[in-house]
This record gives sequence, C-alpha cells and structure tokens, in this order.
Amino acid sequence: MPFGVHDPHDPPCTCVVTTTSAFMLLESALDIGCYTGIQRAIFTLNQVYEVHALRITRLDYTIDSFAILENIMNTLIIFSAKYLYLVVLVIAILYIALQSREKRKWILLLAIIALPLTYVIAKIGSFLYSDPRPFVVGHFVPLIPHSPDNGFPSDHALLTAAISSVLYANSRRIGAILWALTFVVGASRVAVGIHHSIDIVGSMLIAAATTYAVYFFLKKGRDA
Repeated sequence: MPFGVHDPHDPPCTCVVTTTSAFMLLESALDIGCYTGIQRAIFTLNQVYEVHALRITRLDYTIDSFAILENIMNTLIIFSAKYLYLVVLVIAILYIALQSREKRKWILLLAIIALPLTYVIAKIGSFLYSDPRPFVVGHFVPLIPHSPDNGFPSDHALLTAAISSVLYANSRRIGAILWALTFVVGASRVAVGIHHSIDIVGSMLIAAATTYAVYFFLKKGRDA
C-alpha cells in the first residue's frame, strides 16, 4: 500500500503522547504509514523541546539572579570591610562637635587616653598571640588584598570599638549605634576572608575593657 494511505481494514492508529515514547511513536507511525501518528509524534517532540527550553530559560534566569545578588552582597561587604570605619569616625566627630564645651573636653580627654592605651595593649597582645589569616590557612584569594601577617588583632575592629566605647560612656544611644556599626565592620572583615572571629572579638574586648577602665579612673578622679 502506498505510503501515507491508511487502509480502513487496519486497526486505528493510536499514539501515546509521552516524552519517553515520542521517538518510538514516530518510528511506529513510519512503519505502518500512519500520517496522523507522524503528526502527533512531531507535535509531541515539539512540546518536549518547548518544555525543556522553558526550563533552561528559567534556570538561566535564576542563575543570573543569584549572580547579581552575589555581586551586590560582595560589594556591600567589601565596602563595610574597607570604609565603614570612616562612617563611625565621622559620626563620632559630629557628635563631639555638637556637645557643650565642658562635655566636649571630657570626651576628648577620655579619647586621648583610652585610644592610644588600647592600641598599646592590642600591640602587646599581637606579640603574645599569633593567628594566621584565613586566606593563609585556607589557601584562597580574599575579597580584598591583604598582607599575610598576623591577623590578631583587627585594627579596624579595634579602632571602631574604642570609639564606640568612648561615646557609649557619654551617650548610650549614640554609643549603641556605633557599636552596631562596629559589629558590621567586624563581620565584614571576617566575610572577606582576612580575619577570624577571634581577631574581631578579641579586639572589641580589649577596646571596651581599656576604655571603661580609663573612664572609671577619670570619673573617680573628677568626683573626688
């Protein structure tokens, strides 16, 4: 019988439209000369192609979205790790400048004694404790370049914690804001891969303990 002509005495041509049987359907239709079956098989293959193409497009879109989100997060983390301490410094300067002359002198006296003393104690601590930086231990490239020296203490966390402690001793509201920014600075330094958590926590403890010790003695001398 000529190809494409269906014999009425032949059983009707049935086709199962599934992704796994599409090619078997096409082969069977070609064997029996079922034109309708061939059409259905081709239609099935087109449907399969369109579904997979749509899935791939959605997957690409999802991957691109995650890549964009990751780039934004990395940018924010790098900014916080490198420059957020300047925001803490500016807020502290503005706050001190807006205070009365007497209170300004008191804050500056506390800062002039506490900040250098904090640095000296932290420097001594760096000689007593050595903590290789994460990118040195893990053999990876950090998000921001840094020399492979001792990671303890963190200078950024030390400075911001000392400033936050000085202002917290005079204004809990401003001090709390600066402490929140200090934690962001510390977390960012860890996230970019140049500090361990112990470097950040140790720096904060040194700064807070030193500042409050100086504040206690100054206040005791002023009240005497």
